[in-house]
Amino acid sequence: MHASFRGACLLLAVALSFAGCRQQEPPVAPARVPAQAAVIDDLGRPWDGHLPARRIVSLAPNVTEIVCAVGGQEYLVGIDTASDYPPAVKRIPQVGEFLRPSIERIVSLRPDAVIVSSATLPAPEADRFAQTLRAPVFVLNPVHLEDVCRNVRIIGQLLGLEQEAEAVAAKTERRLADVARRAGGQPRRRVFLEIWHEPLTTVGGGTFLDDLIRLAGGQNVAASQKKPFPTFSLEALLAANPEVYIVTTGMGAAPDPAKRPGFGALRAVRNRRVVSVPGDPVMRPTPRLAEGAEHLLRAIHPEAQADEAE
Repeated sequence: MHASFRGACLLLAVALSFAGCRQQEPPVAPARVPAQAAVIDDLGRPWDGHLPARRIVSLAPNVTEIVCAVGGQEYLVGIDTASDYPPAVKRIPQVGEFLRPSIERIVSLRPDAVIVSSATLPAPEADRFAQTLRAPVFVLNPVHLEDVCRNVRIIGQLLGLEQEAEAVAAKTERRLADVARRAGGQPRRRVFLEIWHEPLTTVGGGTFLDDLIRLAGGQNVAASQKKPFPTFSLEALLAANPEVYIVTTGMGAAPDPAKRPGFGALRAVRNRRVVSVPGDPVMRPTPRLAEGAEHLLRAIHPEAQADEAE
């Protein structure tokens, strides 16, 4: 399975059109100071490391993007192998897969912060991980759409870039609000968002992707599913009978849904409402979700785009 898809699933994501990252020698880390009470990760663990953090290892693509988006690119000393945006981060030393990083590489980089994004990492394990790495571990878990901008602001606090982070978060919120405005008043169309084709995988309710579909004027046909990324049989898909079938691209070649056996009976296929959207802006919980929301709006309600142009 492609790394981007695997990462998206585990991140509830599992996975920014902003300035590119440039690799520089980071300044010497400041003296250790008590953490501000407000800097708390998504596991409820207060930050007890250096503030501001100046030697960052990112173990998730969304973390890397957010750090770069708020202007902290020069402080990244290591990233996971799935981090690929902005393109310039490919020059930063890699520490292995984000699920199986090299402990030796991370320790050798002498980080003062290791930032993880995970829906499955419990607090005790995060604490043990920090002891092994000899560095504080900060865990993000963006479950809902609103969590993304909250994570942006938290990263800004860690890096001492609060104003820059606030600007990024506020711009993202404005763009999302604009999508919601344009989708308002449009009929709620039943949507199937294909994350992977074999097995056929979509997004369940209570996730930022479910929020994103709803924001863009859609009704997720899998919203009642408890799993974040449930699989669908052909029979279940035919019973759901979505009006719009959206395929995320960039995660490996997938056959055209309109040409798959049995799919011809779907309303979306009959009405030629099978639409492709770029995967990363839709799947990764970063400020690029605003771009992803715009892609979904065009897929679900192209008439809203036409109305806007008039």
